[in-house]
Amino acid sequence: MLVLTINCPTPCSSALALTISNPRLFTSGVAGDWTYGANLNLTLRTGKNDRDYRLGNVYQAGIWTRYALTDWIQPSFRIDGVVWDEISGEDEDLLNFTI
Repeated sequence: MLVLTINCPTPCSSALALTISNPRLFTSGVAGDWTYGANLNLTLRTGKNDRDYRLGNVYQAGIWTRYALTDWIQPSFRIDGVVWDEISGEDEDLLNFTI
């Protein structure tokens, strides 16, 4: 019997399981024919996986607005941004990985 072990050079599910929390904040409002809103989403990670690294935190934010020209025409505009922290630690088995 042949057993083959492969180490994946990309973040695997065990790294994703270390998410500590996903706090979210959302607000919206109306001013006349205008509707607007903003959101903030965080993915905060702690600890390291069994391969001795962890993925970085993710910070997402967005704003949007919409104008009611009529009841059925309401164009909108949205801006979203995402920032990722770097991976912390390293997998010693992947340092010498070659293809």
